[in-house]
Amino acid sequence: METERPCLLLVDDDAQVREIAGALLQEEGYSVRLFPGAAAAWEALDAGLAAAALLVDVAMPGMSGTDLVRQVQARWPRLPVIFLTGDPESAARGGQGPADSAIFVLQKPYRLQELLGVVSRAIRAGEGG
Repeated sequence: METERPCLLLVDDDAQVREIAGALLQEEGYSVRLFPGAAAAWEALDAGLAAAALLVDVAMPGMSGTDLVRQVQARWPRLPVIFLTGDPESAARGGQGPADSAIFVLQKPYRLQELLGVVSRAIRAGEGG
């Protein structure tokens, strides 16, 4: 019996970054849903899309990654968040949610092993361990 693969939501306005990171995560056994912007990701979550973790770029046109995370934390405070950013200080300022929220920051550019490590930690945090 095949176990269900954790679903990750990856939000980045840079198509190349989004596609490459998504493909790498899929190769490692994750189910990945890709979104070009925060508003599209919010609509999917609001419509009931379940996720093990949210990976989100901080700086995007329109709704920013930090705006998305604030909305997500208000509704799903235990959903782990991984900010993908070239400016980790902006992510830290934007991700100040409830005490039980799991927020991680991965600085761009990142290596595959760094990405996999933070995703693994975030999923464990979301499972309560």
